[in-house]
This record gives sequence, structure tokens and C-alpha cells, in this order.
Amino acid sequence: MFKIPTRAFSRQKEKYSPPLPGALTRDTQHVNLAQRRKADADDVFNRTHSPNSACQAIPPRIKLHKATIMSQPKPAPLEGEDGSPNGLIFVVDDNELLVEFAATVLESDGYRVKSFFHPEDVLKAIEAGEEKPALLVTDYDMTEMDGLALIVSCHQIHPALKTILLSGTIDGSMASPHPARVHRFLGKPYQPAQLKTLVAELLRSRPGRGR
Repeated sequence: MFKIPTRAFSRQKEKYSPPLPGALTRDTQHVNLAQRRKADADDVFNRTHSPNSACQAIPPRIKLHKATIMSQPKPAPLEGEDGSPNGLIFVVDDNELLVEFAATVLESDGYRVKSFFHPEDVLKAIEAGEEKPALLVTDYDMTEMDGLALIVSCHQIHPALKTILLSGTIDGSMASPHPARVHRFLGKPYQPAQLKTLVAELLRSRPGRGR
């Protein structure tokens, strides 16, 4: 009489035996993981969109947040050097989400914004462009070049450029002794109104604005 080897028989039992009651199959584990991730994402979204939120994180759904930004009162527009409202603002950050957030805030007030994700592209645009920006809003902590170095390089090409340095890793005291001319500093995370206020102050203080 032929006998099945014990080891092979054991493997067959493991392979074909039904799961025990209450045991998690691989498909069930994937579903539970997806549900947990969705719950975490919803929790972050609810916290960042709460009326009492201090903007502890940049909301992941920028397009939904635009409605709130656009509904805020707008200041009287300024006339740019080219005759258009407010001149041109360059915004640069190697985090695309943060660039889109800042650009949305400023465009809601009628500013013309050009977005960049690489500091070198900012330098090329200032050097080659016929229209020079009135203001540069730059992050400090970027991979290719930090914000202070970018400001120094920009002023070598365009000395009249106004600048705002954004950072969640340093404070304004570190920018003060640096050769870069930082006109305003804003820590992250920030409220849209804070960025709007600094931009309005700088553009109104440009030569020819009566201040």
C-alpha cells in the first residue's frame, strides 16, 4: 500500500484547509489597511479645515480650500510697473503642494503669480525675462539651493527685487545677519491673511508708491 509522505501531507493540509473562524485573510487585511488610511486622511482634512484650525498643516485638497480663500475681502489693487495690477510675483518651493497653496492665496487678491519648483529656474527666468518680478516669495529649505542663497543670486541680477522668506525650520533671527536682503520673514505654517499682509506691505513700499 502506497503511503503519502508526512511532510507532503502536512503541506497539503496547510494549503487547502479553510481559514479558522475570525482569521484575517490577505484580502481582508488589504481592505482594513485601505480603510485605516482613508480614515487617517479624512481626519487630517477635517482638522485642517476646521474654523478654529491654526493651519497646522497645508490642506491636501487645495481646490476645495480655494473657495474659502476666494471669499475673503480683497484689498484695493495696486498698479504694477507694467500697468497691470500688483506687478508680478515669483513663488518658489521644491514642495509643489506648498507652491500651489501660496499661489492660490495671492491670486485670490488679484496678484499675478508665476510658480517655480527649482531655484535655478527662478534665476533663469529673471535673467532672460523681459518683465522682472516685483516680489520673490521663497522657501528656505530647498534641495538644490537654500532660500537665502537664492535671494543673494537674484539681487545680483535684479537689485530692486523685494523678498519674503518662508521657513518651518529656521526663524527670522538667522536671516538677519546673512548677506541676503530679506525684507520680510514668515514662519510655517502660516495663515493666508499673514502672507497677504506682508505682500501688500512690500508692494506698497516700492519706489514710486509714496512711502
